Amino acid sequence: MVTRPLSCFLPILLFCAISAKAGDVDLLISFKNSLPDPNMLSNWNRTHAVCQFQGITCKSGHVSSLMIHDLPLTADFSLVSTYILPLPNLQTLTLHSTNITGSISKPTNCTVKLKELDIFNNGLHGSVSDAVSLADSCRSLQSLNLSDNFIGQAFHSFPSISLRIKMLDLSYNNIVSNSDIQWLFSNLGLLKYLDLSNNNIQGTIPDGLVNCTNLNWISLESNRLTGSIPNWIGRLQKLVVLVLRNNSFTGMIPPELGNCKGLDRCHKNWGG
Repeated sequence: MVTRPLSCFLPILLFCAISAKAGDVDLLISFKNSLPDPNMLSNWNRTHAVCQFQGITCKSGHVSSLMIHDLPLTADFSLVSTYILPLPNLQTLTLHSTNITGSISKPTNCTVKLKELDIFNNGLHGSVSDAVSLADSCRSLQSLNLSDNFIGQAFHSFPSISLRIKMLDLSYNNIVSNSDIQWLFSNLGLLKYLDLSNNNIQGTIPDGLVNCTNLNWISLESNRLTGSIPNWIGRLQKLVVLVLRNNSFTGMIPPELGNCKGLDRCHKNWGG
């Protein structure tokens, strides 16, 4: 077998490393060029190293985080799905108040390393099942924040999946259907934090919540929930924060809740 000195392979190794980094650059610049105003991200160009791009953080020379706040990108979510979510080493994506609009579509190529996805205060619309499908597409996702959008249109089919995420924030949306929430509760076995406050959820608290045995924090504040507070809520042993105020509950506080012993915070003005 003929052996070659390592120096023969160095140019090839160097080319491979550069090519890997160029993939990040190509995706980011393609996203920028798709915006109505590409000058919005002025230093996203090939004269700057990708790790110097606005909002970018790198690990080992690769894009690991993209965080942009209060910048009117005016992009459809399909552009985020096409150019940002496939970044191979992306772990955190935060787009706060950036005018991301359009329907939540299921990404076909979401990086397996993405753990946190935060698209708070934008113009996204879709159903609860669309939000769940998005979470399911990003296989390592642990935290999803879609608060203050327009999520909540009716849907007619329930995906047969079990969510792995631990934090879900769908507050300040347009969720109305109690059946949507029943389905969510039945598929959130690993969830620790759930915020469904400031929607328009109607009816009673769905029985499916009893399946959320890992919940530490839950808010159903400022909805249109009625009926009595179920006794089994007091049996959620890991729950430390329970927020139910500004609803229209009737009846007595369940004895299982007592004085909210075991809870760090328990808002008891259930009826408003």
